[in-house]
Amino acid sequence: MARHPARIDTRPVVHYYPVPDPSADVMPVAADLFVYRQHVAEIAQRRERDRILYARWKQRRAERAARDRRNRRILLAVAVPLTVAVLAALVTLGWLLWDAMTGVNGPALIVLVLLGMVAVGGVGHRCITVVQHWH
Repeated sequence: MARHPARIDTRPVVHYYPVPDPSADVMPVAADLFVYRQHVAEIAQRRERDRILYARWKQRRAERAARDRRNRRILLAVAVPLTVAVLAALVTLGWLLWDAMTGVNGPALIVLVLLGMVAVGGVGHRCITVVQHWH
């Protein structure tokens, strides 16, 4: 059994009209030449439109890459130190809790009680839960 499944070619099929041969015994009909020229004009228009769309896409891609670089820089400058600070606070809180539970340590117990009061008290603000029902 193959490791990779057979790939199906999903590219669009492009049909080109045959180029009229000037050395042919039978000269092409004027209607055929008109259709051929119309087809060539359509191809030129499509290529020009695709060139413009590709240039727009390339510009949007460059803008998106610049925005991503800026966001990554901000995240590294803000989120990493904030994460380290939160982890350090959790480790300190765990250490204080362990120290208070295993022995009578006055300062650790006082700090733990104060931190609990701040957490329960909500530091002076109340959250209001808003439930919206959308149809």
